[in-house]
Amino acid sequence: MYDSYSLSASKAPNIVGWYIPIIDQKFSNISFKEAAKKSKERWQIYKSNIEDKDMDNLFTQDKYAFDFFIKSFEKFPLYEITYTWTYGALKTIFTPGLVELSYWMKIKKTNFSSKQSKSIFQQIEKYIFKNENKTYGILLFISLLTIFLVRIISLLSLKFFLNKKNISIFIFLSLMIMVNLFLIGPLGSARYRVFIDPILILFFSIGFEQLLKYYKK
Repeated sequence: MYDSYSLSASKAPNIVGWYIPIIDQKFSNISFKEAAKKSKERWQIYKSNIEDKDMDNLFTQDKYAFDFFIKSFEKFPLYEITYTWTYGALKTIFTPGLVELSYWMKIKKTNFSSKQSKSIFQQIEKYIFKNENKTYGILLFISLLTIFLVRIISLLSLKFFLNKKNISIFIFLSLMIMVNLFLIGPLGSARYRVFIDPILILFFSIGFEQLLKYYKK
């Protein structure tokens, strides 16, 4: 029907509505809402120079959106792009499942993107301790401490791979995680961890076993 073999046509909304605004929010020191509005306005100007038949095909529109994405990068310095990708990776790795649960259950709370800060750590601090839903903030703080502890224990799995002389497997699995984080970019969220969660669970289970062996000695 659309003369395309793509599985989805979601690049345009993701690029225009999320990727570019997240980068521009930090670069221009504006709110996410302002950055999203700015991105959509620029996208409308960009689309005005494209034929209607191409814009009617969402899969073709995706190709133009990617070109729009690359051209937008020309205005951002490399450190801003690197920062937002790191920011997204941290969110993907450390965001508790409670955050996704709050969306599914439609719990009233302050949105993370509404908390404008100079760094991700200040943004997290405001999101937890200055959230309109105090109970949610407390539960989120406990969840963050738990997932942070889980990630630390997961690092202990490195000892197992070194002892078994299987460091190449550890590197391979770690590279799979890194590639996934790179593709997700600044969109970081617990929901995007679904592809790497089996690896993270494996690392945690091995790390936890190493911890038990240490305390049994």
